[in-house]
Amino acid sequence: MNEYAASDLCEITYLFCKGADLSRTEQQGSRVVFYFENKEACKTLIKDIQLGQDMVSLSKAMSVIRRARGIMHSQ
Repeated sequence: MNEYAASDLCEITYLFCKGADLSRTEQQGSRVVFYFENKEACKTLIKDIQLGQDMVSLSKAMSVIRRARGIMHSQ
């Protein structure tokens, strides 16, 4: 599959803020894994974080965090 798996809330938030499309979630023990479409595009976005070239709106990030937590708690 061409999916990028993420369980780190910071990565999930950044990917959502940058417009990555969520394809599904999966419960793995006590963790929820978010699977995003287009693995290579997601890897490029995550590389931006590692290089310190990441930038998103704080208000958008806060909204996305609430959304992601809602998804996590519904699993």
